[in-house]
Amino acid sequence: MALPLTYNLRNLYVRRRSVGLTVAALALIVAAFAGLLGFAGGIRRVFDVTGSPTKIVVLKLGSTSETGSAVGLDDLNKLTAIDLLARDERGRPLLSPEVMVQASLRRRGSGDEASANVAVRGVDDMAFAVHDEIKLIEGRRFNPAEYEVIVGRAASQRFEGLTVGSEIPIGYAGDKLFTVVGVFSANGGVRESEIWGYRSTILDVQKRTMVSSVICRLARPEDMKAAVDLIQGPTIQLTAKSERAYYQELNESSKWILRLAMLLVVVMGLAACGAVAITMHALVAGRTREIAMLKAIGFSGGSVLAAFLIEACILSLAAGAIGCLISLLFDGMSRDMLNNSFTTVAFRVRLTPAIWGLSMLTAVVIGLLGAFQPAWRAGRLRVIDVLREG
Repeated sequence: MALPLTYNLRNLYVRRRSVGLTVAALALIVAAFAGLLGFAGGIRRVFDVTGSPTKIVVLKLGSTSETGSAVGLDDLNKLTAIDLLARDERGRPLLSPEVMVQASLRRRGSGDEASANVAVRGVDDMAFAVHDEIKLIEGRRFNPAEYEVIVGRAASQRFEGLTVGSEIPIGYAGDKLFTVVGVFSANGGVRESEIWGYRSTILDVQKRTMVSSVICRLARPEDMKAAVDLIQGPTIQLTAKSERAYYQELNESSKWILRLAMLLVVVMGLAACGAVAITMHALVAGRTREIAMLKAIGFSGGSVLAAFLIEACILSLAAGAIGCLISLLFDGMSRDMLNNSFTTVAFRVRLTPAIWGLSMLTAVVIGLLGAFQPAWRAGRLRVIDVLREG
């Protein structure tokens, strides 16, 4: 015979102060868990949508990122002779020499002390054919004869001074002001966190002569392995990776940060289990006579065990619901993270029904784990023992 649900609700209400504190603590953990999942999902999506099966990133031999690479003119000439490259309507190989530098910009609303390294990419007109995901959504392209740049949508939303018409300092000493003349999208990928300008101009103000990388577009995706092997072979001797593999490797640093954050949430979850256990122990200790009476009138130990677990579930569901509501504060927030190239990638925290469902399930699991031992103890209480203690 099962105890009615009203019995559980009444008992939780009577002890609402201690129960409320436990619900509050668990709700905060659920909110942190949901926010972390939204954070991880946001940055994972940025890297997952970046990378084409037909594009290769070519770097100096031994380099792991564009910021530490330098490719010379001789190497560039060798790449143009590769037969596997796609070509435009004029027969030119789809190959984009690019220079990657950094600009220090303030995050929106963060004050002077909180700046970030934003990637500045110098490109030619051919880059827009190679990177066909780039779409201008505001303004116009930069004029090669002027100090002008276009900025990614994510960068314009995350950093100050990246609206059309504003000026930003770029250069070896940060002494050249470039005017923002356009905003572009890139399917929500990493390139939306970049600033693009004319390659020769960027090289000149940075006092550099060599490009950082060469991005090649293949005619067929199935030629990827052959092209990579050729570029890394004895004839050309450069480092080559598929664009998708390159950006997944850049994401490794953020993966470690997310793992550490998840470990912190696990520790917090264990602490929440302890809080639930303490609350349920208090409930059992204060109701030993009541439990004895229930058993005396015919309720089994299993019914008492189930009743306490149900109370823990109610407590956990309430905490989970409150935690999910709190997590709405994080949804859509603009954030950024440093990747392995020492530049920031901007993204938005995205909370989904799946994340909220998993957060609710986590709350229930924490509640049941914390409540099981005191509930088991309540179910095993014997009437005679209670009478002796009384």
